[in-house]
Amino acid sequence: PVAGVGLLLGVFALAGFPPFAMFSSEYGLVSGAFQTDGQAAIGVAGVLLATLAAATLIYHTIHILYREPRPGRGAARLSLATSLSIAAPLVLLLWISVAPPDMFDDTLSRAVEVLEARG
Repeated sequence: PVAGVGLLLGVFALAGFPPFAMFSSEYGLVSGAFQTDGQAAIGVAGVLLATLAAATLIYHTIHILYREPRPGRGAARLSLATSLSIAAPLVLLLWISVAPPDMFDDTLSRAVEVLEARG
């Protein structure tokens, strides 16, 4: 169950579901396209492509998680170290997504300033 939940949460993060950080970046890109004159078609294409990517990831993940086990193989028990190696990055990802430390906010703000100066 730990590996399955970890895989599913990782897929949700990659697919751009809230509260993960990928959601806010996808939302920013799509909402920016809709707010710019004449770019609504790009926004619609972005929404459709993001939905297609998320649906594909989830479809294949569900088939991986619910397929029949190979003959002669049962579910393996995970060690504590393996469970922690699955859970720790997910907890870190959620923490950075929901309440990023000031260091990350400062770094991102400086990166935006650099990009805006070049644009």
